[in-house]
Amino acid sequence: MTGTSLSIGATGSTMMYCTGPGVMQQESTYLTSLSRAAVFTITGDRLILADANSATILSFTKES
Repeated sequence: MTGTSLSIGATGSTMMYCTGPGVMQQESTYLTSLSRAAVFTITGDRLILADANSATILSFTKES
């Protein structure tokens, strides 16, 4: 992390199968999105991760 630039390296997950329809695909999509993160911004209680073109890919809001 430098300034607002961000680089997330290889992510890992367990090889255990999660039950429920779509759960494994959801995990895969989330981890792929994390690996695309290049820039972050924090505004108030919100963290936004964006790709190299500044397109929002993930957004998190702090619970009160």
